[in-house]
Amino acid sequence: MMLYVENADGTAISGTCASEIREFARSIWRGFYSREIAPKKWGDASKDIREEYYREMENEFRVLRFCDNHWKAHAIAASIYPQWYHTFNKKMHASAKKAVR
Repeated sequence: MMLYVENADGTAISGTCASEIREFARSIWRGFYSREIAPKKWGDASKDIREEYYREMENEFRVLRFCDNHWKAHAIAASIYPQWYHTFNKKMHASAKKAVR
């Protein structure tokens, strides 16, 4: 799924590493959501949100630094953020409705 994320020697990362990267990205986005700054669409993310996301991802995963202009971290967000936001937002609204009852 993340064949474009390669180690310094050009080999693809493992499936385990790809899973860890996806989970870490989701944790960043949950933080954005809890701070009420998560955009509905990744393309609508402000410069500050994008920079925070890139900084955290690249600090945690060195393999994401092997590119220009954060394109690997951006590609991850572009590919998984839409589904994550839709699912997580729906879950949060369902939880809020249950809490009101």
